[in-house]
Amino acid sequence: MNTSIRARHDARGFSFVELLVTIVIAGVIFAAMVPVFVSATQKNSADTARLQAANVAQDKIEKIRQLPYSAIAADSVNPDTTPNLYNLIFADAQFGPFTTLDAGSGSRKIYTDYQVTLYPAAATGLASQYKVVTVTAYWIAPPAPVKRVVLQTIVYRQYAGPPLNAFTTNPGIDDNGVMGGTSLASVILSAHVDMSAGATPASVQFKISAYGGQTIASKLVKTSDLTPANGFWYVNSGALAGTFYWTWDCLSAANTVYDFQATAYSTDGFAGNTMHLYPRIDHTLPPAPPGAVIASPGNAKVSLSWGLSGASGLASYEVFRALSATGPWTTPIVTLGFTAPATQPSHDLYRHRRDERHDVLLRRARRHERASAQCPGGLERGHAQRLRRLDASHGAPAACDCDGRACGSHDHADVGRLHRPWFAQQRHQAVRDLAQR
Repeated sequence: MNTSIRARHDARGFSFVELLVTIVIAGVIFAAMVPVFVSATQKNSADTARLQAANVAQDKIEKIRQLPYSAIAADSVNPDTTPNLYNLIFADAQFGPFTTLDAGSGSRKIYTDYQVTLYPAAATGLASQYKVVTVTAYWIAPPAPVKRVVLQTIVYRQYAGPPLNAFTTNPGIDDNGVMGGTSLASVILSAHVDMSAGATPASVQFKISAYGGQTIASKLVKTSDLTPANGFWYVNSGALAGTFYWTWDCLSAANTVYDFQATAYSTDGFAGNTMHLYPRIDHTLPPAPPGAVIASPGNAKVSLSWGLSGASGLASYEVFRALSATGPWTTPIVTLGFTAPATQPSHDLYRHRRDERHDVLLRRARRHERASAQCPGGLERGHAQRLRRLDASHGAPAACDCDGRACGSHDHADVGRLHRPWFAQQRHQAVRDLAQR
């Protein structure tokens, strides 16, 4: 009996009162959770706005660092001046007091404040060495709360010290990059500071190094060094005011290319730009030209001989030839290695190209050499005799009386004289040219 009554009761479901109570409880719970959802939504919007503000601030910082040092300035009172970060058209409109961003179906303005602080301060009268730039980005609620983003960077002057605008040497550097000559004993280096730039110079550091190598000499010249007799000095008045000098003793310097450097420093230790010169020092004295040059014609060859050079460091001789005294010169037709006698010092290479008498003899010898390969003995002997007469008329010793026989079959090697046969090539046109003469 009780079991059936309970079954009929369960089949009826919830009563209206029970359902109403359930709805009221659910409404109370939902009402309590609504502020939580609203707060979460607002917080999400604020975070999004703050992220946008941070991106804007970072973008401004990066663009400021790309500006020239002198163009970094901020004046909110006079926003139309330039350079000025508050100016809407300054630097291709990359800055200004606000940036407009898309925000869903609408837009949002991110406002920016700029502050530029000089160090040292302008009140000190010194040129600034670096600037501290502060960028503050924010928005106007909603969404709230508004949280400002503050980013800061330091921009250093590229050359904070006094700038050099001239760097020279005495003696100067010629068009071939060579400074001085064989008698070079000292070099005066001079560096001039641009006094109109504002940075007060305190010193100039001179350095000399072998090109690409270590520093071999250096000198720090200060504004207090006013005595030229010391070999380093500063000129503080007149047309040369702002010029530092240093005399470098280079008498024993090696023959090579050097890197001369000069850097100016300010009174507070900041370095300016560095200037370079790359001269070559060459103390080597070229050998004297060969003397007593003799061209002796022979059978299909011409023998050349000349006196030994008395210069030191001789390594070899090179023989060139040309159709005229002014060239063009061929590549060396022969290079004679030189082995010095026991009493002869080692020698340097000398290329003799411009001795007029040598040119004439080589040219005539070449013409005869071309002919002798093709002409009969009588023609060869006739031109050999003519060449000997021409040699004698130019003051050269007469060639041997070979009458067309190979000059190399005789011993022409005198003491202190080199002798080398020069064999010819057959040239038919040269024969015809010589026969016409």
